[in-house]
Amino acid sequence: MSVPSSDSGRSGVADVETDRVAQLFDLVTYVGVLLAVFVALSTLGALATGSAVAPGVKLGLFVFGWLSVFAGTMMLRPTSAWKNDDDDGLLAFSGETSEDPETKFQGFVQQLPPASLRPLPPSGRLPTGVRVFLGAIVTLLVSLAMEQVFGVGV
Repeated sequence: MSVPSSDSGRSGVADVETDRVAQLFDLVTYVGVLLAVFVALSTLGALATGSAVAPGVKLGLFVFGWLSVFAGTMMLRPTSAWKNDDDDGLLAFSGETSEDPETKFQGFVQQLPPASLRPLPPSGRLPTGVRVFLGAIVTLLVSLAMEQVFGVGV
């Protein structure tokens, strides 16, 4: 029986220091902006349909929350090993390509605090699927709080 070398269990990727605080700042900003966009779209939808704004926002957040859960889950799904696609393994939902890993939305998010306080290169950020999925969870929690805590639409 041979003794495992010190490199066993390594992925072959160079060890890089990860700035967890900057990742947290990026995540909080991304989730906050995503929630603000969902609230704005829900408000516009409620006003356009002539319904009461608060229940319309609550319903909109519920719908956007579940749609985001689906989108985040699809982004996190790994590419099948037997598939040989020309898209470098990226999913259609990701909006990222190997040449341009930062979307316009992410560029906007990086300009806002707290993400702007500790900028991160695109390679140092959490995957987009993780950020969208956590944004969906927060969106659903806000919708639930509007109903259970503040009594909106009850």
